[in-house]
Amino acid sequence: ITATPQLKGRSDSGRTATIASAMPETPVLYVLNGPNLNLLGVREPDIYGHETLADVQALCERAADSAAVVFRQTNHEGELIDWVHEAREKASALVINAAGYTHTSVALLDALKTLTIPIVECHLSNPAARERFRHRSYVSPVATGVVSGFGPFSYELAVRAALRLAQERRAESKTPAPKLKNEAEIDTTLVRQLADILNDTSLTEIEVERGELRIRVAREIVAAPVMQYAAAPAPAAHVPAAAPAAAAPAAMPSDPATIVAKKGEEVKSPMVGTVYLQASPEAPPFCQAGDKVKKGQTLLIVEAMKTMNPIQAPRDGVVVEVLVGDAQPVEFGEPLVLLEA
Repeated sequence: ITATPQLKGRSDSGRTATIASAMPETPVLYVLNGPNLNLLGVREPDIYGHETLADVQALCERAADSAAVVFRQTNHEGELIDWVHEAREKASALVINAAGYTHTSVALLDALKTLTIPIVECHLSNPAARERFRHRSYVSPVATGVVSGFGPFSYELAVRAALRLAQERRAESKTPAPKLKNEAEIDTTLVRQLADILNDTSLTEIEVERGELRIRVAREIVAAPVMQYAAAPAPAAHVPAAAPAAAAPAAMPSDPATIVAKKGEEVKSPMVGTVYLQASPEAPPFCQAGDKVKKGQTLLIVEAMKTMNPIQAPRDGVVVEVLVGDAQPVEFGEPLVLLEA
């Protein structure tokens, strides 16, 4: 081969990137950028740095080595989603910095869910260290991994990771999965190792997938018994020895609440995370004891993997008690709110 065909990649700013054509064994990497990234070097340089988008593009192309890079930027949500659809058909891997759409676009999440290629979420800054609304990402739930906080070098790391993942998947696709002698044949050593990890950590479940074999090991969660409390029996009345009388019966408590703990339906955490009782420090709590709530109403939020997950009321009812505090870590299956039975 004396000449390499050329493939053109474009960006909203009008620049045209010339990259090597994707031969059958050449991975094609899509690097997609969301709104306002065309203003890199001008917009808030104390946060995003002084490098321009062209500098970032050149860094990505160098990091990609011999892989084909399609580098694009748009200020329009629909166009970004169209490019994700295109990547589903043409790309070996995807690096995406959706910028502001990271925290708002459910449509982008739905589009990314259709991809089967490696997805690496990339950010110049560290969203987890910034405003609270930036802590929620609609990309992270479907991303293979996240690289953030390293400025332009976040892109270099993301590109290298995405291409490495694509290479590993391509190698796996060429290697036939080992056939089991029978469906009951599994790696018992691996199962024991996973069980040991559960015993040594606070994890409640581990799942490992190797080719067509999937192994899931979970810890049984045993609910703590409800303690029954009763008032101590009253002491027998003192009477003179000449006139003995039977001891007085034990006094029965007048308040049933002293016998049985509060009753109700527990709304439990579906994941390990951190509880937030209000949308922001200045906002009122989502719910308090005595509040009437409707089915589907948000009772609180559990943050897991930088994703804010609303915990909703399973039915109409009255809040008896909020069982956790704000910013409190919770485990899978831990009771959060008690609804009136």
